[in-house]
Amino acid sequence: MFQFTRKDKKSGITYVYEQESRWIPEFKQSRAIRRIIGKLDEEGNIVPTRSRRKKDTVEPNDPISGNDRSQRTEWKSSRKELLL
Repeated sequence: MFQFTRKDKKSGITYVYEQESRWIPEFKQSRAIRRIIGKLDEEGNIVPTRSRRKKDTVEPNDPISGNDRSQRTEWKSSRKELLL
């Protein structure tokens, strides 16, 4: 796992990311998993960014996150019951 920075050309903001490689046996390939840590301020300190999505909204059957499709369908069916 390592960290790297990337500067946005439009806004001029420098973002800090964390990257790790994971082996996906289903595809027999490795995948780069990147997570944003934050952005750099003028003094070079990392300012954490807000979380953009909750853990339960990750794609179903995603081999990287390990989520199960059955959990997502249960959530959808319970939501439909609430709306009726």
